[in-house]
Parts: sequence; structure tokens; C-alpha cells
Amino acid sequence: MDEKLRDISVLIPDGEDNMLLNVVYSLSLQSNITIYVLSSSKNHYMKYSRFIEKFIFKEETDEREWVESINELVERYNIDLIIPVFEIGFRKLIKNKTFLRHKDKLCLLPSLENFDIARNKYSLYEHMESNNIPTPKGFISMDGNFNNSKKIDFPLIAKPVVGFNAGRGVKLISSQNDAVKYLEKNSYGCAILFQEHIVGFDVSCNVLCKNGDILFHTMQKRSSVTDKKNRSYQLGFNFINDEQLLNTIDNLMKSLDWSGVANIDCRFDINDKAFKIIEINPRFWVNTELSALYGVNFPYLYCLLCLNKDIKPLDSYNNSNFLSLKGLFIHLKHNPFRLIKLKYLWSCSPIRFVMKDPLTTINKFIWRMKNVLSQA
Repeated sequence: MDEKLRDISVLIPDGEDNMLLNVVYSLSLQSNITIYVLSSSKNHYMKYSRFIEKFIFKEETDEREWVESINELVERYNIDLIIPVFEIGFRKLIKNKTFLRHKDKLCLLPSLENFDIARNKYSLYEHMESNNIPTPKGFISMDGNFNNSKKIDFPLIAKPVVGFNAGRGVKLISSQNDAVKYLEKNSYGCAILFQEHIVGFDVSCNVLCKNGDILFHTMQKRSSVTDKKNRSYQLGFNFINDEQLLNTIDNLMKSLDWSGVANIDCRFDINDKAFKIIEINPRFWVNTELSALYGVNFPYLYCLLCLNKDIKPLDSYNNSNFLSLKGLFIHLKHNPFRLIKLKYLWSCSPIRFVMKDPLTTINKFIWRMKNVLSQA
């Protein structure tokens, strides 16, 4: 990866999603990447980013028209590679790739069947059960009735079978009465998966695969950064390595013949002394840019892999504690003297991106304030 490469032009066709920031910031660490963005959000805060060569707005249309817009942009700007950032964009490209005029410019992707297994929590649960991949026991409610046919002890974890960001809809259920109330209020438009609650701790694993083989991975465990309302590895975490977990993830990705990126949520069961797979997010993830600062730049490696460039494994990694931007602000609130450690802040938090791309940060703040005021 150290050899000088020619410039690579990348088109991100689902630039309306907020995961765009994480991917663009990761790619901005490489001087040979030129980023073009197609978005159905006219006023997205990322349109102001200095890291984006051109932000193209086009009103949301049907999937065929969206693909035709991609075709036009690929030819107009001589795009080398098409890479989406969020699962909706990934699925639309997998489903409609036959309509691309330059299919060789599309990033590596899994099959539609396996993608849909991965993104549906109950389909994934059944897949893991049939492939002997450790996962919490569970059952599904499709008709709004609670039927604990497997007699799993409370507490249970309830969640919609299709994804919602930031854990929306996920709830700890302590009794049958709680479960009935949860189902009565179900407004997610899908079935609900109930699973046993695992006593232990969370670990997230990120992968880049080709035909089921994991080429690059990172694992992160939540660190002690907290606020009064929640506690999350999204605020602060350490990168770790665990062979047992890697073997489990390897079996899972092979069973899905996975190609591309994915983020896998896992939990260590302190009673069974084993990791169990919770779910797969078949997309990029929050804090992708911190994986890049750690030493594994998934979006850039994805580009190199799809363009058949030689990829050499890294010899060393940044082993510090990493903080998200929110985690950094909370940490500085409790320990302002951390500001003195400028080298740490630069290498282990998103502060470098904020300083280099201030207009994006300002407009993101304005965008969030408008959303808060509109919901008040």
C-alpha cells in the first residue's frame, strides 16, 4: 500500500445518508482519491465538504432512473469506482446492477439473497442456527402475539427484524406483560425478534471480504467514556484482537460467501465463555474514520481491492484509546487538561477532520438544530 498509486475517482451514489461523512473522512486521508457524490438531499451538510470534488443533487426517483443517473455521472466524470455507503444504496445496486453500463466499475458485492439474509435479523438468526454459528436463542412474533414457544427465560431483548439506526426499537423486556405492551405499540412495520439477554459485554467487528474470505478486520470494545444518558462504544473504544471471535466471524462470512464490507455486532457471554453474533450491518459504520486512524482504512482498501491493486497488510497499528467527536467533548468536560495532548487528539479522534473541514461541521450543527427545533 506504500507504493504511489494513480488518482482514483470514486462515485458515492447514496449521498443522502449520514454515513457519508464517515466514508468521506476516511477517504480524505488518501491524497490520490477524488470523491464525487450523488444525493437526493439538496441541503445535506456534506455538500460543503472540501473533501468532495463535486456534490450532485438529483431528486429522489425510482431505482431505474437512479441507476441511469449513475451511468451518466460515471461517463461524465470518468469515474473509476462506484461505492455506496449505506445498506439501502448497497441493496439497490445489487438488485439493479444489470442496468449499469459499466459493471466493471461497481464495487464487490454479495448476492442479493445473502445480503437480504444479513440485513433481516430473523433470517440471519435462522441462518446462523442452521450453520452452527453461536447466537442468542430467539423466536419471532409476526402477528403481534407473544408466543414464547422456546420457553426462554426473561429478560429478553426485543428488536424489529429490519434495521433502524442507533438501536431504535431495541428494548429489554422483563416480563410477558412488558412484551405484550411492546408489541401493542409496535410501529416499525415489521415482525419482532425476541432473543435471550446475554450477560456480558459488547464487541463490534468490521470486515472487508472477498468471496467469503476476510481480508481485513478490526474489533473494538467499548471504553469507559460515559455520559448521563447512555454508555456506548460509539463514544469511546479500544481496538482489540481475539482469535476465538475472528474464527466465529470467519465462519459466518464464509457461510454467506460475503464480498465487500460489513459491521458485525457481537456479545461475549460470560456464562458460556464464548462470543455470540447479534446482527450484521451490511454497510459502512459510524466511526469508520476511526478505524482508518487506527490503521485500517476500510473505504480505501475497498477501492484497492475492487480495482485489483496489490494490498499489503500493515505492520503496525495505532493502539491508543479512540474517541468519537461526542466522546471527545464528554471526555474534555471531565478532563480539560486532555487538550494539552494535541498529538493524541489529532491521531485518535475526529478533531483533525473538524479542523480541516470546518464548514461541514458548522452546517451539520445547524442541520441538527433545525431538526431539534422542528420536533419541539
